[in-house]
Amino acid sequence: MKNFTLLLAFGVCLVAGAYFLLKKPAPKSPYARMTASPIESIKPVSIAHAPVRAAPVENNLEAVRQQQQERYNDLKEEGRRVRQALIEGDPKGAKAMQVVSQLPEYRQLVDRRHQVEAAWAAAPDNQREGMLTEINSLREQSIGMLLAEINRQKSLPDVPAVIVAPAAGAAQGIAPAGAPPAPVFQ
Repeated sequence: MKNFTLLLAFGVCLVAGAYFLLKKPAPKSPYARMTASPIESIKPVSIAHAPVRAAPVENNLEAVRQQQQERYNDLKEEGRRVRQALIEGDPKGAKAMQVVSQLPEYRQLVDRRHQVEAAWAAAPDNQREGMLTEINSLREQSIGMLLAEINRQKSLPDVPAVIVAPAAGAAQGIAPAGAPPAPVFQ
């Protein structure tokens, strides 16, 4: 009984402590937060003495190119990893990939992706962002097709493998008897 009382007291303290820790503070009045007028807190800035800085255009373009190249590499690698995970992670994934890779729509997506990837290195900077968007769209469409095929494969009934054994008489050289006649329905 003593242990139960101690356990109950500990539980009450634990719940009370959690309540006080997780309790949201009472909202303060918006008027209490305003000690000074917002207009008085704004300090005028002297623009006449501001130094003029020219942004290095070349370094900025190089940084943008680097970011685009990283995004391009990430998209390619992510697409490969997702397809690999779907194929290895699902028992029907390999069969689904085999079926999808035979579809003309999937082949068109892959061919278009290969064309964009081949044109990437020589593409001007103003076209690269559009190419990244297209690569991402092609990747999403191809993975979507694979996911749809995996779901279709899962919805098919499992058909057990049927092993047909030769008739016992065939092994002894006796011709098998003919099949029974089909039933007649009237």
